[in-house]
Amino acid sequence: MDVVKRYLLIALFLISGCSKKELESVNETSLIEKNGVYYTKDKQPYSGQVSSLYENGSIKSEWTLKNGRLDGLYNLWYKSGKKWFQKNYKDGELDGLSIFWDREEFLDTEKTYKDGELILQRCFDVDGNECECSDLGRGCK
Repeated sequence: MDVVKRYLLIALFLISGCSKKELESVNETSLIEKNGVYYTKDKQPYSGQVSSLYENGSIKSEWTLKNGRLDGLYNLWYKSGKKWFQKNYKDGELDGLSIFWDREEFLDTEKTYKDGELILQRCFDVDGNECECSDLGRGCK
């Protein structure tokens, strides 16, 4: 590849990287939820990052909305700061792998969804061995 083409590719890469818009982030309390769609106070569907904190200041949740609907990762933590679950959403529906941990951060349950439908569920004991899931849908029987 000659020098001119190489510099053109570098310039295009830099220009495209600079044009990306950073996702805005707001606190969950600043949004209004109606029928699974989140709106700003001026009644527009919100797109961007959302977060919330516990009273003690530790992170409670972080998630992403696109046109007011859940889209991407939804993370929730226990008050202790340990992760509770991580879910994947696409256009407001569960889609992909959802992972749940117990309060001691042991893997508890994995669920796989496609377009909101549960496809696969696996539960684990504290030693990491797969087990029969409880009737509640989380953890071992």
